[in-house]
Amino acid sequence: MENKLHTFEKSLDKLNLVDVNKFSTTDFKSVNKDIETQLINFKELLDLDNLTNVSSDDQIQIKNIINKIEKLEARILPKADLINSFSEKSL
Repeated sequence: MENKLHTFEKSLDKLNLVDVNKFSTTDFKSVNKDIETQLINFKELLDLDNLTNVSSDDQIQIKNIINKIEKLEARILPKADLINSFSEKSL
């Protein structure tokens, strides 16, 4: 489990780099697909409503990951909305 969490956190770091560097739709889609796949795997492994079967270290790492996701969402979502609004106007 710890390895999967670490891998997921590295994917979030990649997403952060996509946001910080010059935006690339291809890179974003690739990282996003990787994150989606990992989330599906986590969903199968965990009952997120009942984290009693997860070690306290893993619980801390999960909370850190959630915090990182919220920060990324706050930075990326406005940009995505702006890009979508331009895409809709060009149609």
